[in-house]
Amino acid sequence: MSNVEVIPPTKPGEIGLPELATRIKTLHGDVVGAGKTIIQKAMEAGDALIRAKRNPVMKHGEWLPWLRDNCGVSERRAQHYMKLATNRLRIEAAMKNEPGADFSLKWALGQLTESDGKDGDGVLGQYEKAHIALIKRLRQLDADDVVVAAERTIAELNAVMGAVRPAKAA
Repeated sequence: MSNVEVIPPTKPGEIGLPELATRIKTLHGDVVGAGKTIIQKAMEAGDALIRAKRNPVMKHGEWLPWLRDNCGVSERRAQHYMKLATNRLRIEAAMKNEPGADFSLKWALGQLTESDGKDGDGVLGQYEKAHIALIKRLRQLDADDVVVAAERTIAELNAVMGAVRPAKAA
C-alpha cells in the first residue's frame, strides 16, 4: 500500500484541472506584469527625481532636505530609482531577455551590479551618461544655437539608425 495521499476526484460543481491551469497561467502572467510595472514606475520616479535634482531652482545643498520634506522617499531609495532610470535601456533589455524572471526592484538593481565590475557602466550606461551630458550642454546654448545643434545631432542619429537597420535585418 502506498503512503501517497490520493486526491479525491472533482465533485460536480468544482473547478476542473484545465480551468485551474488556465487560471494559474493568467494569475502568473499578472504577477510577472506587476513586477514589470513596478520596475517601470521606479524608472519613472527616477526620471522625475533626476529632473528635480537638476532643476535650476535647486541650489547646492537643497536637494536632500527637499527630498526628505516633499517626496516621502528615502535618499537610498531615490538613488536606486535614479540609477534604474539612468540605466533604463539596460534594464529594459534584461527584461526582454529574461521573460520568466521574477521581476522586482532587487532583480533590476542586480542587473546593474552584475555587469558594473566587468566594463564600468557598460556601453548602454556610457551612452546614458553621454546623453545626459549632451542635453546639459544643449541647455547652456543660446536658443538659435540649440536648434542648429539639435538638428545636427538628430541628422547624425538618423544616419546611424539607417546604417543599423539594414544590418539588423540581415
